Amino acid sequence: MRVSLQLPSAVRITIGMVMAFLLLVNHAPAALGAEKTKLEFWSWDQKAHDLEVSLATRYMRRNPHVEVEVVTEPWASYWDKMTILNATGTPPDVYYMSVAYNWDYANVDWTQSMEQFARQLPQQNYFWPVMNDLRYPNRSGELYAFPFDWVASLLFFNRSMFDENGVAHPNNSWDWFTLRDAAKKLTRDTDGDGHPDIWGFISNTSHELLDSVIYSWGGGVLDSTQRQSRLCDPESLEAIQFMVDLIHKDRVSAPLGTSPSFVSGRVGMYIGICTLIESLHDTKAGFDWDVAMVPKGPQSRVIYGGPNSIVVSKMTAHPEIAFDFARFFVTEREATEIRKGRIPVYVPLARNPQWLTWNNPPANMRVVLESSQFVQGADFGTTKWNEWRSVAMNNALAPAYRGQISVAAAAQNAAQVINQILASTTCRRCP
Repeated sequence: MRVSLQLPSAVRITIGMVMAFLLLVNHAPAALGAEKTKLEFWSWDQKAHDLEVSLATRYMRRNPHVEVEVVTEPWASYWDKMTILNATGTPPDVYYMSVAYNWDYANVDWTQSMEQFARQLPQQNYFWPVMNDLRYPNRSGELYAFPFDWVASLLFFNRSMFDENGVAHPNNSWDWFTLRDAAKKLTRDTDGDGHPDIWGFISNTSHELLDSVIYSWGGGVLDSTQRQSRLCDPESLEAIQFMVDLIHKDRVSAPLGTSPSFVSGRVGMYIGICTLIESLHDTKAGFDWDVAMVPKGPQSRVIYGGPNSIVVSKMTAHPEIAFDFARFFVTEREATEIRKGRIPVYVPLARNPQWLTWNNPPANMRVVLESSQFVQGADFGTTKWNEWRSVAMNNALAPAYRGQISVAAAAQNAAQVINQILASTTCRRCP
C-alpha cells in the first residue's frame, strides 16, 4: 500500500531545506571518497620494492583521486605471469620491461608506443643513446618503453693488487692491448703448483664484455638490419680470438667458467655492469677497488650499456593516468631512491653530487657518466634475444673458449643458429 501525505507549504519548504542540507552533507564525503582510479604497477625488483612503494605513495598524495597498487614478482616467475595476464587481457597498467623482451611485446601489440610521451620531455634532460634498443620495429622506429635508469659496463680493478705489484692504475687512455700487458703483470702462481691462482683478468662470452669488444674491433654481432649475424666477419673473428687468447696464449684469465669472482679479491680486473657496485657495497670487499672506462679497441671505443624500463599497457583503461605515473616514476626520484650502481636516465639527477656520494665507493663513479657517449646495447632490438644471445651464441662459442675447436668454426656455428632464430618470428611492422 502506498501512502501519500500532504503537508503545509511552510513545512514542505522547511523539510525541503533540511533534505537538501542532508543530501549535501551525505554527498560531500561521497565526493571526497568517490571511487578512485586504480592503477596497477608491476616490478620484478624485490630489493627496490620499498622504494617503489614510497614513490607510489608520494604520487597518490599528489593525486588523491588515484590508487596505485605496487606488485613485486620475482624475475623467475614474472614473465610467465606477464604472458598469461596479457593473453587474458588483464595486464597491469604500467610494468617493468626488460630490453630483451621489449621488441616481442611491441610486435604482438601488448604495449603502447611511448614516442609522444618522450617528445614532450625536455630533450636535454635525458640520456637518449641508451634508448635506441627500445625502439620498434628497428632503431628508427618508435619507443615502446622508457627507461627510469640504465647500466653500463665498467672496468673494475683491484686497487690493492695493482699497488702491491707496482702496476699503474687503468685510465681513459687504455686500449685492450694495454689491459693485456697489465694483466700479465698481475697474474701469479702463489702456491707454486705451476698454475696461476691470482688472475689478471676474466675473459668470457658475456654480452656485457664480448659484444663491445667485437664492435670496437670494427666487427659486429648482427648487421644493421639486425636480421643476420656478422660473427664470421674478419674483424669479428679477430676480436673473439683476442679474448680466447687471453685464456690459452697469454694465460692471464682462468678457463671459461672456472674463474674466481672479482669480489673474492683474486682477480685484478673484471669488466661487468655497474650493478656490481651494489654487491661490493653489500659484501664489504676486503680490498681497495675502483672503476675505469672500458678500454678502446683498434677501431673505436664501444661500451656495453642498456636501460631498465617501464611500459604502458595497450590494454590499460586509464592511459592518461598511466603515462602521468610513468613520468613521475622516471623524474621524481631522489638520489637515494636509485639502487646503487644504477644510473638515473634523468640527467639532472645523475649529475646531482648527492647521487655520486650515494655511490661512493668507487671514487671514480663519474666515469660511468663519461662512458655514456660510447654506450651501445647488445643488439637488443630483436626477437627472442635471450634465446639467440644468452643461450645459442654463448653455447656455440664456448668450445672455442675451451680450446676444443677453432674460433672460426665456433663463430660459423653461432651465426647459423642465430640466423635461424632471428628468422623464426614474423615482424608485424618491418619494412
